[in-house]
Amino acid sequence: MFNRKILAKVVFFLTDRLSLRSFIYLARLYSLAYYNFNIKSKSIVKENMKKIHLKFSIKQYLNFAQFLSENIYLYNNEIDLSRFVFHNLNLLDSALRLKNPVFLISVHYGNWELSGQALVKLGYRMTVMYEKKNDWIYEYIDSIRVKYGLKLMTREISLEGIEDEAKSGRIIVFLIDHKSENIALRQMNFLGMETELPYGWFRLIKKLKASPVCVLTRYERRKHNLYFFSGTGLDFADYYKKFEKMIKKDIFQYDFYNQMWKDIAR
Repeated sequence: MFNRKILAKVVFFLTDRLSLRSFIYLARLYSLAYYNFNIKSKSIVKENMKKIHLKFSIKQYLNFAQFLSENIYLYNNEIDLSRFVFHNLNLLDSALRLKNPVFLISVHYGNWELSGQALVKLGYRMTVMYEKKNDWIYEYIDSIRVKYGLKLMTREISLEGIEDEAKSGRIIVFLIDHKSENIALRQMNFLGMETELPYGWFRLIKKLKASPVCVLTRYERRKHNLYFFSGTGLDFADYYKKFEKMIKKDIFQYDFYNQMWKDIAR
């Protein structure tokens, strides 16, 4: 624990002294060493990509290094909204005007964490359904996540709790490719692989008559591009098919180390 605290102090000291670009370059250099020496991590990601007939690439680690370092950089710095491009953001505004509960649906792709921060910074009141982790690093990450008013809500919350949160005018955010023990699952083909994916969020949309809006963040031309599209009228499988099509445009921005893919690798 002592060594981890020293590491954290060094990292956050650097965020206070380096420019964002320099900090990202440093993180990418570290990721090259991580790629070569972290055998367990590398084998999990490699096996997951192999199962969907995709050859492993160092791009996966370089992207992860950039996105993680961008998030950590917020510990001592403000978010730069000029680095974001919002496509069809009016869909979210239109959904909010309907006065129904609004669900924002996304997946583990691009820098979804930083994009959430950008939306909250713009004034959108959002509550993210998430699974609290006990790893030491998440003490810092969770404090960064709530910096601009983002609210974290564990997946153990009751239906009534989610409904109350939605009725208060907050946007409920779900990452629909993250499995959890207390969430209903359904068999689904996603990225060419048969697996079980969360189904509870879809049932909630129907039960609460919510207005669903989807968003995917892709890093392109040194900007985080947020692509919004309507989820109204989509069936359960349609959501994953639409995200799958967008993910395939640059699949190495997908997080093949999230819980769903860890489960598959076993």
